[in-house]
Amino acid sequence: MSLLGNPEKSFRFLLLSRSVRSAALVFTNLSVPLYLSDIGFPVITIGLVLAGMALYTMLLSLFLPMIGDRIGFKRILIYGEIPAVFALSTLAFSTNWIAITAAVIVGGVGGTPGAMRGFFSPGLTAYVAGQWPSRTERQSRIGQISGVGSLSAITGGVLLTIHSYLSPILGNAPAFRFLFSIAAVLALISLFSLTLLSETRPETRKKGLLTAKSARYTLRVLGATAINGSAIGIGISILPLWWRFMFGLGSFWIGTIFSLSYLMTGVFSIVSSRIKFSSPHSALKTASTAWILQGVALALMALSPLFYLAAGFYVLRSAIAGFGSPIRSSINVQGIREGDFGAATGIQGMAVRMAQSSSGASGYLLETSVPLPEEVAGVLQMLAGTVYFVLFRKIYRQATT
Repeated sequence: MSLLGNPEKSFRFLLLSRSVRSAALVFTNLSVPLYLSDIGFPVITIGLVLAGMALYTMLLSLFLPMIGDRIGFKRILIYGEIPAVFALSTLAFSTNWIAITAAVIVGGVGGTPGAMRGFFSPGLTAYVAGQWPSRTERQSRIGQISGVGSLSAITGGVLLTIHSYLSPILGNAPAFRFLFSIAAVLALISLFSLTLLSETRPETRKKGLLTAKSARYTLRVLGATAINGSAIGIGISILPLWWRFMFGLGSFWIGTIFSLSYLMTGVFSIVSSRIKFSSPHSALKTASTAWILQGVALALMALSPLFYLAAGFYVLRSAIAGFGSPIRSSINVQGIREGDFGAATGIQGMAVRMAQSSSGASGYLLETSVPLPEEVAGVLQMLAGTVYFVLFRKIYRQATT
């Protein structure tokens, strides 16, 4: 079934997909470290499992968008959704530790519990870039997707709070498995919604990888996003466990914190989608500053001795992330030649996922000193924002003319 000729209706189905996907994956991202800990996985092992997931999704993030340059990105979005459906079904019905580990790694359903994780999948940025050529329109569409996905991520946080009510009745692990079954149904709805998208393909690449211009631009993007990916792997992938270790929180309060953070991410993503910058330089400056401030907030969270103060800094960080992410996503594809969107965004995604394998160190850092993973991650995000501005300040104006 197709909706060719009706891009706005197609876009609504994309929003539906991102909405239910976000609820499903955000709940799972929040729950996996807690669930693995509850069923006996050591903290260090959890970090290594999440690192394995990052490396596997790195391959998907690289190759699926490249294939999309040749066959279209609608198919890639669909192909990228199928493993999550099977993985969530496995988590819901299996108690075998090998099957559970494989589901987390191959399904890509563990890792970063931020709202951005909920709506992203390989090929999404390339799909949006191919359908809406204008920089302003791309930023608006990405902002809307981010906003809807982030607000829907609140449902993922709410599901985690529900766990605190189910666990006295069903038991801790069985309550998680019941909620994983709900997430599997949501992922299935997302998959079906993607089959209803239309796609205009004005140009596809039949051979080669990237033009020289696109390759140079992509390398600049990699410089900063790889640093930020390392920060995400170290500080965010294990964050639900960090709240448990740092303040002794249960699933109710952890879910509440993330629900509030997703609300702020969604609101500020929508605000970002409505901003029209006076110049490319001002957009770049805003995007870079947002990244730096995210790192500052994360470091302050790690240093905060009081729960409410730490939670406030994390919610503030999420608001800043929601505002800055759509702007950076638009910048990241602006200098890419049409026909190179898939390969370029795939390489960018690969770099981020490869860097997120730093989650393998998160367990060690957490056992060494509880604040340490978030302190290191905060510093790395500040560095990422600085590097991003330095790399693009001279060429971004040229890329948008």
